[in-house]
Amino acid sequence: WYAYSACWDNQVADEATLNDTREWLSEIVHDELARLGGKSERLFLGGASQGCTVAMDSYFRLTPQLRLGGFVGNTGFVPSDRMGFTGANAALNALLEDEELAARPLWIQCAIDDRKEVPWDSLANPSLQRVR
Repeated sequence: WYAYSACWDNQVADEATLNDTREWLSEIVHDELARLGGKSERLFLGGASQGCTVAMDSYFRLTPQLRLGGFVGNTGFVPSDRMGFTGANAALNALLEDEELAARPLWIQCAIDDRKEVPWDSLANPSLQRVR
């Protein structure tokens, strides 16, 4: 998905690996939209752990143009420029500015007792404040 800056950190270390994943996910989304006959509201993105965060990043980037249906994730955080997801803040803001898209489901399950992998208190919960 993307290289971490350290094994104990969720920060993006190598933007090239993230950009490769963004491109790959975009191709998958476009292929799935073709299978759905363009019915984008039926297409949800999702993922678990690192895949949750990178899929959410792609959801924020693609939804304003493609009008995707929603997002379902597990054990992740809302991506941000500060965490190395360059352009994530602007992508989220564009999505939230569209009332119809902002009302679409964005569901994420996190462990509130996680202090290590995707720490609830210092990472997951504060990141969620941006989409509430």
